[in-house]
Amino acid sequence: MSYPAVASTVAVVRRSVAELAEEQGASRQRLDSVRLAVSEAVTNAVEHGYPDSEGQVHVTAMALHGQLLVLVADDGRGIVEHHQRPGLGLGLPLIAEHSDHWMLATPPHGGVQVEMRFDLEDAPASQLVA
Repeated sequence: MSYPAVASTVAVVRRSVAELAEEQGASRQRLDSVRLAVSEAVTNAVEHGYPDSEGQVHVTAMALHGQLLVLVADDGRGIVEHHQRPGLGLGLPLIAEHSDHWMLATPPHGGVQVEMRFDLEDAPASQLVA
C-alpha cells in the first residue's frame, strides 16, 4: 500500500501491521516491538524523505513461515548526512533493537527502504516451517 507522507500515516501503518502480526499469533511483547520499529521506519520516511515536497510512503507487510516481513520505502531524497531536520538519531537504533533482522537500502531509483523481519512468537503451527 502507498500512503501520503504525512504524520497521520504513522498511526495508520502501525495499526495495520500490528493487526497482521496479532492475527499470526505474535505475543504482546512482540507486538510492542513491531509497533515501535514500524513507527520509527515510517516516521523517518515522513520526516526525512520529502523535506521540500509531498510524497508517498510505500509499505509492504506479510507473514511467512512464522515471520513478519515489513518493507517501508519512500521515493524521496535518499540518505543525506546533514539534515535540515536532524531529529534525535534514535530511529535506526530502535529498529535494530526491536527487529530480528533489518536492512537499510538505497534503491537505484532513489529514496530509502527499510526492510525488517520479526520472528513471531507463538505463531500458529500452519505458519511454521516443518
